[in-house]
Amino acid sequence: RDHCVTGVQTCALPICKRTLPSAMSSDLPTPSRGQRALAAIVVTDAVGFSARMSVDEEKTLQLIHRDLKLMSDQCQEFEGQVLKSTGDGLLMYFVSAVQAVSCAIAIQKALMSQTDGTQPIDSLSHRIGIHMGDVFFNQSDVMGNSVNVAARLQTQARPDGICLSQLIYDLVKVRLSLQADFAGPLKLKNIQD
Repeated sequence: RDHCVTGVQTCALPICKRTLPSAMSSDLPTPSRGQRALAAIVVTDAVGFSARMSVDEEKTLQLIHRDLKLMSDQCQEFEGQVLKSTGDGLLMYFVSAVQAVSCAIAIQKALMSQTDGTQPIDSLSHRIGIHMGDVFFNQSDVMGNSVNVAARLQTQARPDGICLSQLIYDLVKVRLSLQADFAGPLKLKNIQD
């Protein structure tokens, strides 16, 4: 079983962020392909994306492209790397749990800010899951149980929220002042204890 801490959309959390000169952004650690690495994995997903696509495909695609660009930009600001798009979400990699959580918080705040005062039809809600562990980078993908756990935690997050594994929470709780709810032991689909 995994333990999870779920952030709510209204929490005011401090963001630990370093500003990097643009030349340094290309100096991000890049795991060698075909190699294992310890990583904080962040998985995002748009809530109800398929249903929205069936109603208004063009508008939904416009919204998801806008939101994924915002997420990608935030990822770079927090020294992370976007590993791939899942269509309606991103898989991101960070070498620091603090940076991963700070990025997730910044993403949710920025998404709320950009849609403040708009009609629900003009916005998408997103969920975020974060876990840290050993992952395997191959030629075109990242794999491993830690990626699967992060993906499953994302499904446990509230819309516009963040779900952290207990491991991530323990790593960041001293550095970040989190207003979070303990979700208790979770049974994650296809994840062994």
